[in-house]
Amino acid sequence: MIASQLQLLPSVKQWPLLIRAAVAQFFHHTCKAVLEGLLATKSDGTGILGDVSNYFGVVETNGRGILHLHFLVWLRGNLGSSTLRHGLLNDSDFATRLIHYLESIIMQCIDDCFSDDPEAGLP
Repeated sequence: MIASQLQLLPSVKQWPLLIRAAVAQFFHHTCKAVLEGLLATKSDGTGILGDVSNYFGVVETNGRGILHLHFLVWLRGNLGSSTLRHGLLNDSDFATRLIHYLESIIMQCIDDCFSDDPEAGLP
């Protein structure tokens, strides 16, 4: 490299900041691709989950500083939040069924949930 090109390279002190900025930009583009591409939030089309009426997301970091996103997606035609709240508070059968459903689809584990056997869990 010639001397003028070497001057354009960032110093070692700047690398961590540049890397963090690049990671944040990549994360932003990935989130945008999921929301706009898979969920069709910016178009009149239907996303992979259905017709999205609204969404809310929160970005946070884990203990190692890795960005991740938690978000809720509301689909058109489903229960509104006030109807859902009323059903949970006033209809014990509805609340019980909803809790059983949520417990059946939500997993929280590290290694015990997954098997090395690709045939495990297949009907």
